[in-house]
Order: sequence, then structure tokens, then C-alpha cells
Amino acid sequence: MNDTPLDQKKEKLKDDPVSRYLGEGNPNTDKVIEQAQGEPSPDAKLVQDTKAAIASGVSVANQSRNIQVTADNGVVTLIGNVATQQDRMDIENKARAVAGSGHVNNNLNVVAEE
Repeated sequence: MNDTPLDQKKEKLKDDPVSRYLGEGNPNTDKVIEQAQGEPSPDAKLVQDTKAAIASGVSVANQSRNIQVTADNGVVTLIGNVATQQDRMDIENKARAVAGSGHVNNNLNVVAEE
């Protein structure tokens, strides 16, 4: 029998209380096992890649630290304040390039600098 690496991890963690609590067949079990083993979940990788893409923009680089990026089931959400509508659109486009066009919720607010 050729077990996949994830099957092997499941076997090692079958007595883990978190895995037992989540139960067999729960879609979150694999995510918890991957995180317990130190591997980033697909959503964590998506957040990391999206943040890197946003930070690579020259005009938005200084603002990127003020933007919260989250991901849930492959959908990226952007939260925070930006200086201009153009910055808002640029950041959204960078996130869409990583996550896909239908997988970004842009909750960025344009706030004029005082």
C-alpha cells in the first residue's frame, strides 16, 4: 500500500486530540494536520503570495503595511486604508493576479491624507 505523505501524517496524528475532535471526514482535519506539521495551508500561502505581490508595487509599497490580507477557502479579502482610488485599484489588481479574478473581496477605503 502506497500512502501519500498526508496519509502518513494522518496516521501519526490519529491520537492527536485536535484531530480526534475534528473527526474523520471533516474538511478541516487535513488543514489542522498540515499546520501541526509546520506546512503552510493553501490559504496561508495565498496570503503570503498576495502580500508579496502588493509590496512589489512602487506606488503602494509604503501603504502595504497598512493593508490586512486574509484568505478563506481561496478567497482573498483586502482590508485597510489607501490614499487614492488608483492605489485601491492597483492593489486589487495585484491580488487578483495571485488569487484569480473572482476570488478577491476589496474592502479597502480611500482616505485623503490630511
